[in-house]
Amino acid sequence: MLSPAGMPEKENYTLQYYNAAIFQLQQHLASGNKNSIRIVAISCLIFVCLEFMRGNIETGVIHLQNGLNLLPLLQPQSRENGTLVLKAHNESLEDGVTEAFLRLFVCSAQFHRFSRNISIVTQDYALGDQSRSFPTIAVARQHLDELFNRIHRLEADARQLQALSCPVTTAMLQKQQRIQTDLDCWLSLFNNSFAGIANRDLEESLPLTLLRIHHTMAYIMAGTSLAPRNELAYDQFKSSFDSIISLSDRILEAAASIMAADIIHGVCTEQFSFSADMGIILPLYYTILKCRCPIARRRALKLLLPVSHQEGIWNGPLSAAIARRVIQIEEDGYYRCYPIEDLALQKSVITPIPILLESHRISDVFIEPLESSTGGIIWSYQRTQENGQLSVWEESVKAFK
Repeated sequence: MLSPAGMPEKENYTLQYYNAAIFQLQQHLASGNKNSIRIVAISCLIFVCLEFMRGNIETGVIHLQNGLNLLPLLQPQSRENGTLVLKAHNESLEDGVTEAFLRLFVCSAQFHRFSRNISIVTQDYALGDQSRSFPTIAVARQHLDELFNRIHRLEADARQLQALSCPVTTAMLQKQQRIQTDLDCWLSLFNNSFAGIANRDLEESLPLTLLRIHHTMAYIMAGTSLAPRNELAYDQFKSSFDSIISLSDRILEAAASIMAADIIHGVCTEQFSFSADMGIILPLYYTILKCRCPIARRRALKLLLPVSHQEGIWNGPLSAAIARRVIQIEEDGYYRCYPIEDLALQKSVITPIPILLESHRISDVFIEPLESSTGGIIWSYQRTQENGQLSVWEESVKAFK
């Protein structure tokens, strides 16, 4: 339950009905029938979005975990081991709710490390046959969501072994290779399926460009998944980071003209907006944290700074504030002899610029899932000391709403 003490009148009014709704849902859940579980799951989905919008990450994550726990009860075709199935064509309300929860989970997994892994499979095994194509953009997205989930699970296993000072197993190497093969296959199918659309309608091509960005990020994540604390591993993906930046720039430029027209016609507003889906905030944030080319990460930051909306758990201004602070921490005094800010404005840079040394890099940037609708948000990172030991540092950043 949420306490309305000290809340503004309108929010107090909202929370009264919010708490009443939660109380009513407990009775539905106790009945155990499918209709009641469906009502609880849909309500839980709304609560997740509401809490993420309010900046209450901890409560939002709790609702998300509770909703994920309900999904096997909604899916009769879910496997005995708890694996959840994404259908190529949503045939029921349950299928749509399942997909929405799993997408929120995949989007949030880079922000918050969940206590347990979720296993996802797609009903259509298009990746197993390169002669086929994706029937729709939605199916292509489902397969990419599944690949993201496999990457998150593999990285979680690698972190567990790393904590125990154990080497990576042969089975994990094989999993990584299969993921990378499937990512290559996904891109081939994607290009075969949508080449015509990408060259036609601007508005239609935006989701395709967004999928390319997400695929590129997945490609980097898969390549570094078995060494999550090896920050030097990201240097080999410079061209991939450049691709994320250029494609994001294209999306923002195209979206600006579409939004301007929508504002004129009263379809949307310039005020804060929220989407439950993943867009460009996470890829740009990830690029700034992991790409140590000072020019590239500043170009990514320039794109992220004006982003005022929120995508699921990812808040644009908060992500930009933390990303900018990471640059300050890592590059403190390192490039004092180079006009980095001026070079970042140039289209092509001839001046050779050294890449950040490993000793200057930080790792495991993590945002604490606290109740942060007011006040500050705590985020932490790890840094290697001169004696080789890892130390954990914490900082606070203003909460953005």
